[in-house]
Amino acid sequence: MPNLTKTLGGDDGWDTPFIIQNIGNAPTDLQIDFYRFSDGALIDRRFIPQLPPGSSYADVPKADPDLPDNTQFSLIVRSFGAPVATVINQAQGSGDRMQAAAYVGSSTGASTLYLPNVTRRFFGYDTPFIVQNLGNDATVVNASFKSFDGTKQMSMSFVVLPGRSGVVDPDFTSGLVDGTQYSVVLHADQPISAIVNAHNESGAPVAFTTTGVAGGGTTLYAPYAVKTLGNDGLNSPIVVQNLAIVPADATLQFTPLGGGATQSFTLSGILPGGSKVFDPRFALGTTTPCVFASATCLGQGEYSLRILATSELTAVVLPTSGTTSDAYAATARVATRLYLPNVTRRLGGALGWTTPIVLQSTGASSALLRWYRFSDAVLVRTQEVPLPMNGAVWVDPRTVAGLTDEGQYSVVVDGIGGGSLNAIVYEHFFGAGDGVMIYGGVIE
Repeated sequence: MPNLTKTLGGDDGWDTPFIIQNIGNAPTDLQIDFYRFSDGALIDRRFIPQLPPGSSYADVPKADPDLPDNTQFSLIVRSFGAPVATVINQAQGSGDRMQAAAYVGSSTGASTLYLPNVTRRFFGYDTPFIVQNLGNDATVVNASFKSFDGTKQMSMSFVVLPGRSGVVDPDFTSGLVDGTQYSVVLHADQPISAIVNAHNESGAPVAFTTTGVAGGGTTLYAPYAVKTLGNDGLNSPIVVQNLAIVPADATLQFTPLGGGATQSFTLSGILPGGSKVFDPRFALGTTTPCVFASATCLGQGEYSLRILATSELTAVVLPTSGTTSDAYAATARVATRLYLPNVTRRLGGALGWTTPIVLQSTGASSALLRWYRFSDAVLVRTQEVPLPMNGAVWVDPRTVAGLTDEGQYSVVVDGIGGGSLNAIVYEHFFGAGDGVMIYGGVIE
């Protein structure tokens, strides 16, 4: 996990609770190592015995007396007995100043990673990215930047020690241009993982996190995209990055949630390593606002998304509004089983954290969900949810019988009918501020 913090910036600053789910078939022992950013020192080592299959362990750094305040860490989790998955929930502030962003930890890393959307002072956004070395030796990380229009390019390098993390802030990186969106390609001789922590303080403060992608595909799936009219409505720009060495075309297919007629739009000539964006607020290829569904305009509504390409690509979906900002990666990897380490129901009161699941069929006719309670690892609910072909559905914990308020659960999802599926968890805090974050379902 490249980035973990405890009260970074003060008592109301960034704090990052993390959740570890056992996704194996046997109990497992955990070893958790905290490395300080400033000097790479091992600050704490923790042992968690016998985490049961399917269940999760949660930790809140702010409540850990053995961790120093106002500090940033990289984190390594080792599991002895079964594979695990991790989710990190980053949050700071309260009330109207609250910001939140989530990401999933990496188990293997890669020597090449892709970051589709990195900006420098772009409509108020700052997008520092954090790179963790997952190897056994120090590595030089090379970062290549390419503007979306292909006219601006820049490269830089930095050293990262084993297990530790390095940070690049585009707003303060020489050679980058204000008001510009870049795609980034990272290379190293050791396996690395990376996240982009985007934040905007120019108005209502908002934040989101995307993860570096090791590989893509010619077909990508995304459970949720939205178009809402109005200046503060929720809309989902989609940024597509070409991983191939030749230009690529990408066709975005939007299907209404629950099923229905599909609308398709094509981004043409995406440069090698470069990115293009589809913004549903505007007619295709323009910055002209559009309202009604047409060959160049997405109609208002909620959709699942499939992206078809002429060569390998990756993409991020960015649901944003005037007061909230979120992100998650579209994926080529779908499976008959997914793991969701952290799902909650009114955690923290009536307006507290509730985390609906969006399930997308990629062949499955229905999904079987098993809900395990955090407190005692007991399986408290099993439910089957029908899925529309090529569509998606919401599952809101508040409507699931057998779950309780103030409940925190790990969930295992199985595709029924011989097919695969995809999922995201849409984490909501229903008080004021940007209390929204998204993470993707984990495949073993």
